[in-house]
Amino acid sequence: MSPFRLDDGMRVDGSHSRAIAGIVEQEWRDAHPGDLIGLRHVRVEPTPAATWATAMGAGRTPALESTEELR
Repeated sequence: MSPFRLDDGMRVDGSHSRAIAGIVEQEWRDAHPGDLIGLRHVRVEPTPAATWATAMGAGRTPALESTEELR
């Protein structure tokens, strides 16, 4: 199992929740060296709008017609 860190606030510097999450992340890294940790900054790096449309269509596309993007 690998952890996934999701940061949602627009405030990067001075954010208390990011600081706490950073401590937890570092503790995990210290205890599990080499593990990959998923990281997503929702407001800093938003998902492009077209991604959602592609994701919705991917589930309705037959496997033989599926493209690399849909997979």
